[in-house]
Amino acid sequence: MTQTLEFRLEIKEVTEEEDMIVKKYYKNYVRKFLRVGSHGYFLPPGYREHASTIYNLDVRTDDVWVLSFSRSGTTWLQELVWLVANNLDYETATTTLSQRFAYIEYPTLESDKKNPSSKDHGYRATVNDFTNLNTLASPRYVKSHLPLSLLPPKLLDTAKDLRLVIDKVCKFLGKDFSEEQKNKLAEYLNFDNMKNRSASKFNKADDTNSEMKFFRKGKSGNWVNYFHSQELMKELDEYMERHLSNTDLRFPEVNK
Repeated sequence: MTQTLEFRLEIKEVTEEEDMIVKKYYKNYVRKFLRVGSHGYFLPPGYREHASTIYNLDVRTDDVWVLSFSRSGTTWLQELVWLVANNLDYETATTTLSQRFAYIEYPTLESDKKNPSSKDHGYRATVNDFTNLNTLASPRYVKSHLPLSLLPPKLLDTAKDLRLVIDKVCKFLGKDFSEEQKNKLAEYLNFDNMKNRSASKFNKADDTNSEMKFFRKGKSGNWVNYFHSQELMKELDEYMERHLSNTDLRFPEVNK
C-alpha cells in the first residue's frame, strides 16, 4: 500500500477585504477564498477539502503532464504535446481536449452554487479529474495550473524521461549518437550508479544515517522533509532577503 504523505502547507482564508474584492467578480461563491503556503497561493474555497488527495495522486512513469499558469497558452501547448505524442493523429484530435486531458483540480474550482439544480448544466472543462485519474489507461495526459509544491512530490522524478533529456541535449549540442550509445549513457547517469561510483572515488563508506554526503537521495522535493514548518520557511526567506538585499543574485522559485 502506498504511504499517504502529509500535506504540510498552511491553508487559511483570505482577509475580509480581499474576499469582498474577489466576490465582485466571482459572484456564485459563498465561502471565502484561500491562501496556501508561505507564498500565499490564491485558490478557490473547494481546494481545501481536496488538497491532500491531489498531493497524494499516484504518478506513472509514462504520464504526460502539462503544467502552466492560467491563460498562458495552455490549450495550444496541450494540442502540441498530444499531437506529437500521438504521431500527428489529427483525426482523433478532432475530439475535444477535455476528453484527451484530465484537468486534475477542476472540481475544486466549482462555485458554491446557490441553486444546486443548476450544478450539472453548462460547459465542463474536463471529462476526467483527480477523482478518477487512477482509472485511466496509460499513457495519461494531465493538465494542471497548480504550483509544483501542491502536486505529488514524485512528479518530476517519476514522469520525467532521462532518455528524452539525453536526446534533447544531443540535438542542442549537435551530437549524433547511436541508440546503443545513448542507452549506455542513460545507464551511466542512473543516480544509484553515480552514487556508487562517487563512494569508491572518494574512498568513503556510505553512511545511510547521514545526510552529509555529496550524492544524497537524487529526488526533487526532498527539501520539505527539512523545512517542514511555516516558521522555518519564514526564517529562511528572511535570511535570504537579508543577505542578498545588496546584490542582484536571486534564486528562482520553481518548486514552491
